Formats: sequence, structure tokens, C-alpha cells
Amino acid sequence: MSHQEMGDSAKEKIEDVKPAEITSHSGRVDGSGDFPPADVFFEPGKTFFGAKPAGTTLPGDTVLPTVVPLFAEPPMDADPEEPPKEPPKEGKKEKKEKREKGQEPDDKIIRKTAAVDSKVQAKMSRTNLGMAEKTTAAKPGSERSGIPAGGFLQTGDIAMHIGQTEYILLTVRDFFLYSILVTVVTVIAVASMPTSRYYYHDIFTHFLTDSNFKTESGLYKNFWDIRILDQIWDYWKGILIPLTYSGVNDRIAKTFAANLKEDHLMILENVVVVLPRIRQVRVRNDSCQVPEGFVYIFDSCHYFFSPELEDREPFGLGNGTLWTWQSDQVTKSSSVSGEISTYTGGGYFMDFSMKKEETLALYTEMWNNTWIDHGSRAIIVDVVGYTQRDNLFCIVTLLFEIPPSGGVITSGDIRIQKLLRYVSTLDFVVLGFEAALLVLLVYYTVEETVELIIIRLKYFKNPWNIFDFVILVLGYSTLAVGALRYFMVENELKGLRDAMRNHEFFSFHEVRKIQTAYEVLIGTLALGVWLKIFKYMYVVRPGAIVLRAFQKVRMELLALTLMLLLLVFGFAMFAHVIFGTHVEEFNSIGSSMFTLIALFSGGLYFYKNCEEARPMLAPAFFILYIFVVILLFLNWFAAAIVHGLKRAAKDFDATGDDEQVFLKDILRNALKKMFLICGYKRMYKKMDDEDRAYQDRPDYDIIINLLKRNGFGILERALFLKRHGISEENATIPKSKVDDVIADLNGMNKLYVEVEEHAKIMEQVDKIKKRLEILDHALSDMVVKVDVLVDKMKYQDEEAKSKAA
Repeated sequence: MSHQEMGDSAKEKIEDVKPAEITSHSGRVDGSGDFPPADVFFEPGKTFFGAKPAGTTLPGDTVLPTVVPLFAEPPMDADPEEPPKEPPKEGKKEKKEKREKGQEPDDKIIRKTAAVDSKVQAKMSRTNLGMAEKTTAAKPGSERSGIPAGGFLQTGDIAMHIGQTEYILLTVRDFFLYSILVTVVTVIAVASMPTSRYYYHDIFTHFLTDSNFKTESGLYKNFWDIRILDQIWDYWKGILIPLTYSGVNDRIAKTFAANLKEDHLMILENVVVVLPRIRQVRVRNDSCQVPEGFVYIFDSCHYFFSPELEDREPFGLGNGTLWTWQSDQVTKSSSVSGEISTYTGGGYFMDFSMKKEETLALYTEMWNNTWIDHGSRAIIVDVVGYTQRDNLFCIVTLLFEIPPSGGVITSGDIRIQKLLRYVSTLDFVVLGFEAALLVLLVYYTVEETVELIIIRLKYFKNPWNIFDFVILVLGYSTLAVGALRYFMVENELKGLRDAMRNHEFFSFHEVRKIQTAYEVLIGTLALGVWLKIFKYMYVVRPGAIVLRAFQKVRMELLALTLMLLLLVFGFAMFAHVIFGTHVEEFNSIGSSMFTLIALFSGGLYFYKNCEEARPMLAPAFFILYIFVVILLFLNWFAAAIVHGLKRAAKDFDATGDDEQVFLKDILRNALKKMFLICGYKRMYKKMDDEDRAYQDRPDYDIIINLLKRNGFGILERALFLKRHGISEENATIPKSKVDDVIADLNGMNKLYVEVEEHAKIMEQVDKIKKRLEILDHALSDMVVKVDVLVDKMKYQDEEAKSKAA
């Protein structure tokens, strides 16, 4: 057999590269100290960590016969001259019965499942899991590792400081409890936002903003294409006014309106809750200063809108709300934010009438007397509709912004919101789920408090605990805002009913804001509770590897992210300066950043505009950006993640499954017990044989694992095994060879420590040499300066003597 075949076990595939963490041939974490045989083979009378004292049993424990490991020396109180008594030989039948009962005193299992590193417990998986549970079990109410038990509120985070088996079992329990919270939050989020919102929004968007109207020049435009002031008038006359009174001549709308107890307008079979309003905000004609060279051309200057520059003087006809300024207490409106500025709730306004002729008369008055002029900065249109079928309000705000440079910038906000709560049966079901959410939040608050009291400062070292705190804050905030929204709507309902009866305007801005805040909170809470499911991925091996991989490269990923953001910001600055005047996607630093980040997923739909603006710079800019940012940096991200996965997988391979307990092992052990209890001995025997075959590995495999944990590569293991005369055919290795292996490893460990200490000493010697060289140079300079000073003094003395003579 070749060296390669001796070194590479046929049962385990390993790699030739050492993990980055392994820096010494030491079985210990700190790389120091000897590696006594007791770390591999237990001494007699020595128990596992957390084991019960000899001779004591707990209620419900299965009494196992005492197991004496191989090569164990006689106890101290035994007679050294008396030879050890050999246990009576058992037949195959007795061994089979004990194996089926899980009571076979197989010393080989204990020896092979014992951890090689003295800091790690014995294997806790498959059939040996029951033994591990007993060795780590303690009496009720006891404390282990200084961590007291948490009782019913004990969590997986508390058990993490006690033992692996407790951690897995409690984590599974926490997952099932947490799944209830996920279900409750999901039901509330989905039921509170009906799917019909999309169709309602789509219909209003189609008619209000996407429908075409004919301009005076004969062109067809929609709301988003409006660029000059005259097109605003065309939109009102061609879209807004006809749509508001569309139910007057519509046969279906007439039939529906006949069933209403009061007279109301209809838009697309939806009740117009309040009459539409058109409101204007203006700036003073002295809001900016005209340059001296252009005073003879411009007699006034109108700047961008701001509250301190707002014009509040009458204009035009000077009477009525159309021509005189009204405060926000009169208009009952709130501020509106646009692309250029934020506009106050006051201004000059016109409310639609119940009759189309009266509204057209007001429109003609506005047109004839130039209601929109140089001082106009924004025109806001408010429309509110309601559909009883889905209990939804459609709150529409259309904004026409007029910058000082001229032209029009349009923007629209169409919100479909369910403001009336707890009306239908489904609403009361949601109310029950909200009550359940409150109960769960209180339970988790108490649980987190107990966890903080028990593990103290260690609580803040786990990022998942901080995430739990954020989820609790989001949950309480969501319920609080939901309750505030309910009471606010109830208080506003009376005013809304009066406004509908009197055909007056009613502002939904405040209610819309708090409903929007509730939607943001419930959406964020739903995202948070679903993301927390990743916390429970540690109980399965693939999930644990993935999460461990991100932990290992988190600093590298953070550094790459910061470098990427800095690089993208630099490109965004360049793009804004070069293309910002011509391309909408680069008109500001923020939009430039967003556009360049969006390029990660592809989509250069604006490249043609950039090329038209800068024919030479556009190709060079985008080629450089794609090569540096997308090809290099994104591949570095992928490489860092792959490197983390390899490191995490090597860690698991280095420690081995013997020291890890996963949910699969617990479920397999429970399934075996169930087969045994239910009488399915054939299935039990099959699973037991598989576990025995895995556990009854030859001594050769144990030595291989020992060498792997000490950082030996394939060739190093082959040379080591050849030197000690160990091959794969050795099912059992004599104690003398095992002692030689342990002594050799200890010698290597000591040698490494000596080499490491020698290297540290040499580093200190080099530092001292450098300091001596610096001192030597300083002394040399000082000697030279002293010589110069002495020569100078001698020269002065001679010169003084010559003058005196």
C-alpha cells in the first residue's frame, strides 16, 4: 500500500489544505500543553462533564452497566498483585438481547465516541445520544456552568451555555412557539391589506393619470406628459371634470346611486366621499432679487416656494376663496411634498359643485382671469372615493409643480386604504389575532427579561437577542399605532358624515398618514419575524454551515461593502456632473447612487440618453463602471462567501460529527425508540446496525481524526502513519503504539511552542537591535556636533588671543 493510500482513509474524504485557524500541531485550542492519553482514553472512575456521581440514579434513568475502557489501569485501591478479573464471557444471544435494549457494555463505543480534545464531550448523536443525555443531565433545579435553570421560560439561548442536547431540544421548542407568532403576524398583515386594493388602484390610475386628453394644439397627452401651463387647463376640462360627473349620465351608476339614501356623486361606481378640490399656493413677486443688468426686462422675481416666501395677498378678482388666501384651518388641508418643495396646507382653492354647470362656470372664471400665473408654484387636486364592496377608501392627491424656470412637473399619490376597521366577520377574526399578538409579545417580553437576568451581559453578545428586542419594539409600536388609528378614525367619522351631508370638503391627510405608518410597521414586523427564522437554522447541519460561513467572513463582507459604497459614490458624483443636466436618472446625487446600484441587476435603458449627451464619455464611463464595480467587486463578494463556506465546512469536518448534535440525530434516536416500543424490531435492528457500523470504526480511523484535528495534511498523515507502522488493515492498535502516537504529538506540540517562543524572542532581539542602531546614529551625530562645537570654541579662543596680542 502506498503512502497516499495509507494516509487517506477510504471512509472520509478530506482536503490537503489546512484550515486557516489551525496554526499548530496541537489538539488544544490555545496550542499549548501536553496531550495526555487520558484525553483519548478515559481514566477509570472519570466521568463526563455533568455526569452523576457513581452509584446515584435519577428517577426514570435507565441503569447501564459499568463500562471499563480498553487499556485502563487498575484503580488505586485495588491490590496491585492481584490480577484483574476478566468478565464472564457472554454468548451471542445475551449480547443480542442487550444490544436491542441499548445496554451492551461496549467499551469500544465509549472509547471511539470520546472526544480527542479534552475540552469536548463525548459524541452525542444517534444511538449514543441517550448516553450523552445522561452524562449531561443534572438534578432538577441545579446549575451548570454558573447558569441557573430558567424553568418553563428557559430558552435555547440559555441552554447554549449548558449543553448541546438541551440547546437543540429547547431550540426546537422555541421554533414551534415562534411559528405561532409568525402565523399570527402573517394573518394580520395579509387580512389587513385585501388584494382588491391593487385592482381599485389600477382603475383609478388608468382613468386619472393614464387616460389621454386632447390639447388645443391637437396633440394627445396624459397626466404624466403635462409640461406647460395650458395643458393643465386641458387636463381639467378633458379628464378631471368629465370623470367627476361621469355617474350623472352612466346608466349603471344611476341605478347604484338610486339605492343611496343621500345624493352623492359617483366615479366609476364608487361614491365620491367629499367633493374634489383644486388648491393653489403662490410666492411673492419680491421673493428673489433681479440682477442689475436685467432690471429693465423683469419688474418682479418669483423664487422657489417656501413658507416664509408664500404670497397671502389677494389677486385677480380679489374676492372669494379662489382669489383670497385662506389658512390651513379654513382649508382643512395638510402640507404636501413634491419633487421640488413641500407646500403648506393654506392657499387659494375651489371646491367642485354637485352640478356640473356650476363647476364649469367656476372653471371659466379661473381661465378668463388667469388664475395660474408667474406667482403660482403648485396646484393640488384632492379627490376621495369609497367603495362599499371592499370597504376601501381611495385618497387621491394630484400635484402640478411650477418651477421658476417655467414648465410643469407632475406627480400623483393614489392611496387605497382600509380605514374602517372591525366591520365584517373577517375583521373581528383579525381583532382576535391582534389580541393573540399582544399576548405573545407579553410572553416574549417576560422570556427575554428572564434570559437577560440569567445570562446577564452575555445576552448582548448574541446579535439575535438584539434582533428579538427590535421585533418586540416593532410589535408594540404596530399595536399602538393600530389602536391610535382606530380611535382617530372613529373621532373623524362624525365630521366626515357632516361633510358628506353638507357637500363640503373633508381632509383625509392626517388619517392617511397614520394608516400609512401602520402599514409600514406591520410590513416591517412581518419581514422581521420571517427573517428571524434563520436563527433556528443552527439545528440542521447545512443551515449551521451557511450561518457559520457568514460569521467567519462578516468583517470581509463589511469591508467590501464600505469600499463598494465609496466607489459607487465616486462614480455617482461623476455621472451627476456629466449627465445630470440631460438624463433624469442622474439629476441628483441620490438618484445617481440609486441608478448605479440598480445596474447590479442589469438594465441600461437610459444609456442612449447618456450617449446623446456625452458621445465620448458615456461609453468609457459605463465600461469602466461595469468592469470595476460589477465584474470585480461583485465577484469578490461571491469569492468571500465561497471562502467562508469552505472554512465553515472544514471546521465541521475537523471537529467531526462526533462533537455536534443536530436535529437529525435527535429525531433519529426518537424514531428508533418509537420502533422499539411499537414492536417494529426489524426496523429498529436495521437502524441500530447502521449506527453500530458508524460507531464501530477501527482504531485507524480514530488516529486519522486525531491527526486531522492537529492540522496534518494528507502527505503529513501518510508519513506519520508510516513512521509508526500503522496501516488501514490495523483494526486494533496496541497500547504501545497509541502511547507512541500521543508522545509524538506532544513532542511536536512542545517543539512548536518552543519554535513559537523562539520566534517571539528573535522578534524582540530584532527590535532591540533596531533601537541600538538608532541610539548609535544619535550618539554619532552628537559626537560630531560636540567636535564641531569644540573646534569652534578653539577657533574663537585663538582669534581672541590674536586680537589681544
